[in-house]
Amino acid sequence: MVESCGWLVEQDGALVQQPDPLLKPSDLAPLPLPPPKAKAAYCKRDTLEYSDGDFRLIELGLPFVLKSGDRESVLELSPSVLFDYYPEGDKYLPSNAQD
Repeated sequence: MVESCGWLVEQDGALVQQPDPLLKPSDLAPLPLPPPKAKAAYCKRDTLEYSDGDFRLIELGLPFVLKSGDRESVLELSPSVLFDYYPEGDKYLPSNAQD
């Protein structure tokens, strides 16, 4: 599996990608701690399939965005921790900004 992972961190009212070469949920190594402004974790993969290790990411209390090509899926811990953003280019904007 080819993957490139990192954190979606808040910057100027949007979430931007902050790559983290140590974040490799599929290899079951200990996960690095997210940066303070992280609102979610993300991985770009060649296929849109979750691995067993992905579920450890949501245990950190952050949603997990899985991307493959132009498709994406979000894994969330509970209704109290929702990924309420939508993609706009290489950033994510708050959903209320669409209105």
